[in-house]
Amino acid sequence: MSLRTILNIGKESLYNSKAGVEVTGHNIANAHTPGYSKQILDQTASLPAQRGSILYGTGAKIKDISRAHDRYLEGSILNSAQTSHRMGALHQGLSRLEDLFNPAVEGSLIDQIDKFSASINELSIYPTEITIRSNVIGYGQSLSNAFNQTYQTVDVLRHDYDFMIDDQMKEVNNILKEIADLNFRIKESSVGASSSSNDFQDKRDVKILELAQKMNISWYETDGGDFVIRGPGNVLLVEGAMHGSFKTIANSDNEGCKDIYFQSYGKQKLTNITPKIKNGSLLGFLEVRDFHTKNTMKKLDQMAFTFASRFNEIHKEGYGIDQFSEKKGQGFFVDLKEESGAARDIAVDSVVSYDVSAIATGISSDSSGDNIIANQLVRLFNESIFDGGTSDIHGYYANEVGKLGAASQNAKIVQENSKAILTQLEKRKDSISGVSLDEEAAKMLKYQHLFAASSKLITTTDEMFDSLLSLKR
Repeated sequence: MSLRTILNIGKESLYNSKAGVEVTGHNIANAHTPGYSKQILDQTASLPAQRGSILYGTGAKIKDISRAHDRYLEGSILNSAQTSHRMGALHQGLSRLEDLFNPAVEGSLIDQIDKFSASINELSIYPTEITIRSNVIGYGQSLSNAFNQTYQTVDVLRHDYDFMIDDQMKEVNNILKEIADLNFRIKESSVGASSSSNDFQDKRDVKILELAQKMNISWYETDGGDFVIRGPGNVLLVEGAMHGSFKTIANSDNEGCKDIYFQSYGKQKLTNITPKIKNGSLLGFLEVRDFHTKNTMKKLDQMAFTFASRFNEIHKEGYGIDQFSEKKGQGFFVDLKEESGAARDIAVDSVVSYDVSAIATGISSDSSGDNIIANQLVRLFNESIFDGGTSDIHGYYANEVGKLGAASQNAKIVQENSKAILTQLEKRKDSISGVSLDEEAAKMLKYQHLFAASSKLITTTDEMFDSLLSLKR
């Protein structure tokens, strides 16, 4: 082996140790950067040189700078993140619905039902008292308002989720663009380079996780090196540097709430992917908007329609006082034509609101003190007129609130379980990809000693050169 070869070995070793310090420094600087994967300097022995029958080593060279990354673990993290965010969005929506029906809140629907029931009970005792009749009208109006406001609040909540879905789609479109841009930069920086663009790939992984938190996706790499992401319904979200976009369009069949459409790059056709969304926060939003709020509004309509219709049915069989003492057939609430929208439209009849004498309490027109109808109205609050004749208004209310609470609790439990799994997976990822400052400090000392040793090799070789040249003098 010539002295020049030894000098080259020292020079390469010096370069390798310098590169090792650079990589280690980069790791230390990014120890707390979200999504960063520690980088590893991969060295390999250079090709040996043969002198006669003996092979001499020629030093080491840098093979690659790789990142500590487990693709399969990353896939598991994305799957858990999808479920966790879906259940988080669902639990948040159900909790908001549940709060509307909290019986402990004064002025809640059940509170107004109880107050109206108490006023009817008092009316049965004092059927001709004008003050008590006025109270009945006041509490009847308060009950109607409670139905109206609860219905409207649920409807507002439903459309709030429509706006939230709109905002999510804008965020998704930005993420798709960023991933496509990163794909371009990764491919561009890899041209003529022996190592991968690790930092760009880390940034892309962060964006993919953000996307997976919102919807179900899958991804792979083509033989040509293009990174591909497919979304709900297998639509092609990203292919290399190209990406599609999402739009939201109002659906008249869903009371104006918006459906989610996807438009592939370079194409005019829009594909409705709303029913294809199977996970992520978007599914949670859709479940709250299109099922739970609609179902709650339907149950409110059923309760208002059934109660008001039965109340009117009894009330119309009775007589009021004074000018209404011989008039039969007056309803207390307005006649609701259909169940749909009943909670929105329920109100005290204008005739009753105008004149307290119109409140029917007796079964006979002959006696002003008759309270038979009033007693029947009192019993109505304990009458099983809901759920096919199996529950009264309190039982029906409690049952529906219980269902909301159970669904909310179940979503919370699943979310917590998913988060626990996600935490474990992230710990495993951190053990593989995370930067240990102690480990990097040890590497820094190693490369520092290597640098000093390489320098010594070069100076020793230089001295050998001087000794060799001095022989000719």
